[in-house]
Amino acid sequence: MKKTNKKLIRFLTISVVPLLLIISMVLTGFQTKVQPENPLNTESTSSKMMPNAGKTIGLEGEYLTNLGNADINKAEVSDENIDEDSLESNDKNDGKGDIGETSDNIGDSDKVNPNNPGDFQISSGDTTDTVYFTTTIKNGEVVYSRDYSFKINHKQENLRVKEERVYINNIQQPQFKGNVLLEEGKNEIKVSVTYVDKQGKKMTLYQDYVVYVDLGNLVIRSDLKNKTVETDTLDFTASATLQKKEVPVTVKCNGEELKSSSDNKYRAKLNEGENTIELFAESGGKSDKQTYTIQCRLPKDSKIETDLVNQTVNTDTFSFKAAIINFSSKGRLTVVCNKKTILPVAENEYTVPLNIGANIIRLKATDIVNGKLVTLAEASYVIKYVPIADEGTKPAIKHINVTDGMTIMGNEFTLDLLPEDYKGNRIYSEGITVQLNGKVYKNTWQSEFTSYLLYLQGGANTLDIRIKDSDGRYNDYSYKINCKTVADGEKIGEITISVDANVLGLGYIVAPVKVPIRQGETGSYFLTRFLEEKGFKYKHTGSLDIGFYLSRIMKPGIATGVSIPEDLRQAIDKDGLEWKEQRYDDSIGEFDYCQGSGWMYSVNGSFPGYGFSDVVFKDGDVVRIRFTLAYGKDIGGYKATGGQGQNYDKVW
Repeated sequence: MKKTNKKLIRFLTISVVPLLLIISMVLTGFQTKVQPENPLNTESTSSKMMPNAGKTIGLEGEYLTNLGNADINKAEVSDENIDEDSLESNDKNDGKGDIGETSDNIGDSDKVNPNNPGDFQISSGDTTDTVYFTTTIKNGEVVYSRDYSFKINHKQENLRVKEERVYINNIQQPQFKGNVLLEEGKNEIKVSVTYVDKQGKKMTLYQDYVVYVDLGNLVIRSDLKNKTVETDTLDFTASATLQKKEVPVTVKCNGEELKSSSDNKYRAKLNEGENTIELFAESGGKSDKQTYTIQCRLPKDSKIETDLVNQTVNTDTFSFKAAIINFSSKGRLTVVCNKKTILPVAENEYTVPLNIGANIIRLKATDIVNGKLVTLAEASYVIKYVPIADEGTKPAIKHINVTDGMTIMGNEFTLDLLPEDYKGNRIYSEGITVQLNGKVYKNTWQSEFTSYLLYLQGGANTLDIRIKDSDGRYNDYSYKINCKTVADGEKIGEITISVDANVLGLGYIVAPVKVPIRQGETGSYFLTRFLEEKGFKYKHTGSLDIGFYLSRIMKPGIATGVSIPEDLRQAIDKDGLEWKEQRYDDSIGEFDYCQGSGWMYSVNGSFPGYGFSDVVFKDGDVVRIRFTLAYGKDIGGYKATGGQGQNYDKVW
């Protein structure tokens, strides 16, 4: 047995060991060739993103966001939580990625330089931008080998690297270890990194690059891509090289040759729809051609489509439709009613509560244009809510000098109105509509009453009056008036007229007397005729036709025996009015005795706020010409002067 073992050992030593040595020598002849040094093995200055590198894509359920054509990229954060073991592992890794490579993150906190677009950035607040990672890739670089290596340098030590992914020409590279194999010509490289923060939130960020491989063939370089644009011009670059030498490029858009402005820059004029851009270069028997399809979809006018119009309604809620037309998926419509934002009750349908009176509905349409929020359309509408008036809330006319079916001699008539709302507040001319035989009249005067000078037609007349309160509640009145027309100058009736100076203790200067009135005669013509017939002289301002004001009446001995009542003196003193020395025995006029003195008149107990030249008396009117010492407060006529105070407690 021992001999057998010795023979076996001798056999193995003589035959097997030499055989192993021979195999080892053969294998050493097949060593892996040394990879040439990559000129990009140091961190490069990052280059600007290519113009079309920015479409949002999804990676296995996670999403990436890029603000195309911008230097600052944003990431979106997932709500998915990472288990506690992963977080503990992250703390232990101390900046190491999941793939086992040490991160270059050293806690950089330098502010981002916005002119260095190669750094992948995310907005972090209003004033600070954050760099999450950089790479050593030089965007637009030309290399001369398909073998290419680069590094990913992470910049945030408080984030754990969950995953790094690299895509070459849209194909994911399995287990990226720093080396990739490029294709000859143009290569699109996408670097994607998923981070996890301390709270378990994930965020995925990416950056796009282009690298060209020149293996001795002619290569065209361009930032063109097949894409859709919303402008009728497109700027791009195009150049060609053959063994590091520039080669002229022929550029055509829709068959028309384009000329370079400078530095290989071109601008193409696009047609609506599909456009074809061709790049062609030829030199030394070699050539290259690239063709791109550009879809031009010019934006249509963005607008708000709605059934809203300014209107009056009688309900306290209001429904309408509103939608935005020709907006992107990020377009938004904001609806505000009375300064409160309103949400739709269904798609493009809204219901708003209304206040009594005017309600303002504002529509505002916004969209993202070139990365910025822009208002593209606005509109405002007024919806007036007028509750239907009932017996308890409808406005009413408290005074009117018309009765239904009345007959008037002559075709001129002064209408006096005093309407009030259900709370007793006066309704002024803004809330009054007067129509005579369908014609709308504007008010002529407004003092104690709101007055209108009407012109009647012979025979039947229809007077329609609508009064409306501040909330929009209204009440309608209608009257039939019969007019007997006569020729100018003919008698149309009689009025009772008097002249007094009770405030001077003189009583009637002319006792009440009936005097005929004539067709076409205004109050100023009547008054002057009457005074002259009674032996008075007079002074006035204005003219008989416009702005007539009776300022003084004159007659020998008219003011003899003046004795102002003591209680009136006390009221005037209390009121603070100034007494005057001006006084005459043969006349009575404005500014005599007191600063508030002058002549006023009343018709049927009311003091009009307009002069004699604007009044037309009717048959049966009672007219009083009265002297006042205190702007009418002593005779009950202060409101006619437009004052805001009150009459005295007593009328003299």
